[in-house]
Amino acid sequence: MPVKSFDIKFGLVFGACLFALGLVLQLLIGPVDWSVLHCPWNLVTLAAMVAVLLVLHFFRDRKRFIRWLSDMSCATAALLWCAAMTVLMGLLRQRGVSASAWPGFHGMTSNWSFILMFLWLCTSVLMALFRLSFPLSFSAKKIAFLSSHLGILTMLAAGTFGSADFSSAKLQVEIGQTVWNEGVAIELKDFEFEAYDDGTPKDYRSYVAVHMPDGTVEDAVIEVNKPYSHGSLKVYQSGYDPDKGAFSILEAVRDPWLPAAFVGIMLTLLGALLRFFRIAGASSKE
Repeated sequence: MPVKSFDIKFGLVFGACLFALGLVLQLLIGPVDWSVLHCPWNLVTLAAMVAVLLVLHFFRDRKRFIRWLSDMSCATAALLWCAAMTVLMGLLRQRGVSASAWPGFHGMTSNWSFILMFLWLCTSVLMALFRLSFPLSFSAKKIAFLSSHLGILTMLAAGTFGSADFSSAKLQVEIGQTVWNEGVAIELKDFEFEAYDDGTPKDYRSYVAVHMPDGTVEDAVIEVNKPYSHGSLKVYQSGYDPDKGAFSILEAVRDPWLPAAFVGIMLTLLGALLRFFRIAGASSKE
């Protein structure tokens, strides 16, 4: 059944309304506080969103707006608005949540307009996924569609709902000193620095002992582009003492949703490959 008056023009106006609503929320409430959506609350919120949209899906034949949410015109409009917000984020210097002065475009990942656009895109992708999934049946075309859309949805969910679980901290550690991060103690045992003849840095590395919560100790060498990994925690060699040896600067990054993002990428690529081979196969038969 055609969507009629709900087309891409309507989508662009709908996006403008979301943008205006975001500005109002930014003014009245301030930036989005992602810390309240740390695990497991982000998982609960995501599950609730999926459940609500699944219920709405079964009313799509009665409401044109719900039907439009799974339409290509809705997805196209959402993508255009998300792209515009992303370009704006690239043009403006980002200073994090601390840049809360209205309209908050210098802290875009906590900006209400930005978040509403990406939630709209998530909604459109999920509703399209439901539209093709029911009634249940399988074909090469359908599997390609499901794989690509599920991959996109997984990446979007990891980037939005997973952001509360992301943490990053700079650690300045002197030789013999121990610092704590995310329940793990990192002891700097030694630091090596190599330079070219003109004095510019060639390579530098930290020899550390990582003390686990269970009492075990693991020795590791952290170099530039060769981080130490333990579960979702990665410790990078970020800098060094200009005097070459008094301390090392490490960066501890924890991103438990990163595997989900990789799964999303693989599903999207799988969907693209399946679509390519299906089209290639159809062309060869002709």
